[in-house]
Amino acid sequence: MPLNQSPVTVKIEDGSLKIYSELYPLGQIARVGKRRLEANDDRFSNAGGIGAVGLILSAIFYFCGNGGIAFLLLAATITLFVLVIVKTEVPPPVYGLVLSTSGGEHAAVWSTNQAEIDTLIQEISQAINDPDRPQMVTNVFNAVDRGDINQIYGDVSGGNIRMGR
Repeated sequence: MPLNQSPVTVKIEDGSLKIYSELYPLGQIARVGKRRLEANDDRFSNAGGIGAVGLILSAIFYFCGNGGIAFLLLAATITLFVLVIVKTEVPPPVYGLVLSTSGGEHAAVWSTNQAEIDTLIQEISQAINDPDRPQMVTNVFNAVDRGDINQIYGDVSGGNIRMGR
């Protein structure tokens, strides 16, 4: 399932950071960081299982003297394996701008472009260190709709996301 992407305007002006309709006073931001989330998609595991079972069955038929059946089974397995892999759309990793304030951490914006988040981190850090700098407006062109990201907490490996509506 593809991610819904649309540009998001990020403004730094008058000592505040504005993302979407949320306003963060620069003086209350204690830390600016980044998170990376990758999809954990079980379809690749399923494709590997299909391939392994097909190869084992092909080998059994081949060694039992049924080379014709083994060849057909092997061809069907490879075809099915390729179809599963080709039809599997794994979303790209997404990178989140994380702001730490006295209220805790908050992922303010997500993007599929790591450079956009890195640029935001640099701009926000400079604005925190120099509150008198002029207004800054940045567009995050590869921003991911926040409804597409569901973080899973608990005993999971690798910071997983699941896509769904």
